[in-house]
Amino acid sequence: MHLAIRKNTTTVALLLILAIAAGFNFYGINFPLGYHPDETIKVHFIQNNSQNFFHPIFILQVVRTANLIFGFQSEQQIAVLGRATTALMGVSIVFLTYKIAEQQLPRRYALGAALLTAVAPGMVIHSHYLKEDIALTFGILLSFLSFFALGERIRLMTTEVEQQKGTYLFIVNFSLKQVFLFGASLGLTFAAKFNSGILLPLYFATPLYVLSLRKLAYFKCLFWSFLISLFTFLVINFPILLNPKTFVRGFRYELDHALTGHNGIKVYPLEHFFSFHLRNSIVPSLTILPVILALGFLLYCIFRWKYIDWRSRFLVCYVVFFYFVLEASPLKPFPNFMRYMVPIIPILALFCLQALDSLMTGLPRRSRSLCSFTLLSLLIIFPLVESVKFDYYINKDTRGEIESVLAEKVGNALMEAYVEPFIHPADFSRLPDLAAEVQNADVCTLVASSFMYDRYLFGGTLKAQEPDIYVKYQQYLDLFEYPYTEIRPTYKSIAFSNPTLRVIDLCE
Repeated sequence: MHLAIRKNTTTVALLLILAIAAGFNFYGINFPLGYHPDETIKVHFIQNNSQNFFHPIFILQVVRTANLIFGFQSEQQIAVLGRATTALMGVSIVFLTYKIAEQQLPRRYALGAALLTAVAPGMVIHSHYLKEDIALTFGILLSFLSFFALGERIRLMTTEVEQQKGTYLFIVNFSLKQVFLFGASLGLTFAAKFNSGILLPLYFATPLYVLSLRKLAYFKCLFWSFLISLFTFLVINFPILLNPKTFVRGFRYELDHALTGHNGIKVYPLEHFFSFHLRNSIVPSLTILPVILALGFLLYCIFRWKYIDWRSRFLVCYVVFFYFVLEASPLKPFPNFMRYMVPIIPILALFCLQALDSLMTGLPRRSRSLCSFTLLSLLIIFPLVESVKFDYYINKDTRGEIESVLAEKVGNALMEAYVEPFIHPADFSRLPDLAAEVQNADVCTLVASSFMYDRYLFGGTLKAQEPDIYVKYQQYLDLFEYPYTEIRPTYKSIAFSNPTLRVIDLCE
């Protein structure tokens, strides 16, 4: 009876957390199409049943399938539908975080990990966009859950086989479900984004530090899982088979993008002591206190490597490997480089609650509940406030004020990218590139967006950049010598929401 009540309480609490996640993720997803330029391109692909394969097309296929039900025609409706599918995957990530956490934590702390994931600003922000990062994170967590089930099955069955002098077929007969689920979930992950390929070394390397998986059975199961994942990838991305040249061209573009940086700006790791994403992506995505506890638990795991659960070892390797691979790449595209760290945010939330659990075990039982509740409240409140602010201001974007400001100006005005919504996928301009138009069109007003000029003001301070970066850096500095009116966000500029706009008066 008591066990049933506890189970029902856990279910109700989990449903409440999922409802909170849904409230955060779905609120405000009707903002205008074009504020996020990549969404315009994806809506164009969905409408025309086309793709450039700069990314695999999992999210495009999901929206196309959903639109078979709704039959939306307008670009704005399709964009909102796409954001809704992303928001739903964001809710699913919260559930998967709980399912992974409950394998290693008491239920109350597993619920805490799910709640922290649900309110984490980085998760809420990116659950609003029709982009690949939430889909990638969903696939990764689903593959982890399946992998842990498969790993446990192999570990147990290997022992039974050794005791009963059975064969490999004995393992397979009891592991087909796990092999299929792991392969299918891994295929979804690969179908979401190309950089998911960095997971492959993690799975092959697991037996190096998990002795009970150092068996031929493990690698055979891995082989069949990878075949299933390849089949799943091809089913979702079947246009590859019809037009392989487009796929190769898109893949080469993304590979070159990762090696050469965004818009020619290369952010090298040594110049920032491998901390660029930590400071600028992870902390804003989770806030400082949960990050401190999560990193503390990560270090604790490293020091007590032999004594921790094998799944914790795997997750530590995942976080460290994923972070340093992406940190080593010079690709940190403004304005939203923080999205690259989204796939490790739920695991850091799990680490944070594991740290809290470890801290509480050292306290007297009488004070343990009060202390854990107080500390968990502190862990939740700051990301919660940040996410509430983001949701509240996402439809109060600074770009909605630009028309009223320009109405008071005399003469023509030119605006660079990220000032007005992107009407067409090819629309993209920078103020330094518009010099000829300024002279020929009798322009007195220029409008600059921080989503554009910040990358050059930052890139111009870095070493070993292309000469054009330093030229644009100086050109922006020269433009900002003119008088300008600044439209600043009430909350802050974050991801693709609420840029700071500078209305520059050339004729004054």
